[in-house]
Amino acid sequence: DYMVRLFKRETGTTLKEFITMQKMKMAQKLLQTTKLSVSVIAARLGYKNFSHFSTSYKKVIGNSPHEER
Repeated sequence: DYMVRLFKRETGTTLKEFITMQKMKMAQKLLQTTKLSVSVIAARLGYKNFSHFSTSYKKVIGNSPHEER
């Protein structure tokens, strides 16, 4: 708990938000530079539920994974 509070205080974001942002940046890079399917990219980033990945991606990046392509 201490580390989570310290992280939030130092960065202004929660650890969960930071990790999600990093995953979505990696997904964006993979979408732009590879021909991997969106479902494969989602799985590589640890998402078992494609719908959850797509929703998270749109929330963080601003458009859907398919629009990114």
